[in-house]
Amino acid sequence: MHEAGQEWHHETSSVQMLDYLIEDNGLMPILNETAGLEANDIIFIKELIAGPMDPRTGAPLKHKLDVSVGPWPYKGRQESKSFLYDIVANKSSGIDVDKWDYTIRDDYFMKIGRVFEFERFMSFR
Repeated sequence: MHEAGQEWHHETSSVQMLDYLIEDNGLMPILNETAGLEANDIIFIKELIAGPMDPRTGAPLKHKLDVSVGPWPYKGRQESKSFLYDIVANKSSGIDVDKWDYTIRDDYFMKIGRVFEFERFMSFR
């Protein structure tokens, strides 16, 4: 939940929903048993969604971090796996699968006609 006067961010809400779903349904033991997920993996998923987490609150940090300067801000995976953080929510270029999904889904529901072809984009990168 966000308090009055605070700016709403869908990434923060997504992290809160993930926490709620896991806690309210007691999913952590099931996720561990069936998929081998541990607490660090959940942190990684949250970081994929929203970027680095505030270690004090567990909430997403609101400011954009330049990961090329200073210590590695992520806790879910080590710096050698930094490329993984660009797949879902690319903080560097903004080109990521999340945006591709929105574009394709919006195109479908608005019945515009194919406006974005990720296959073509990947062929001419």
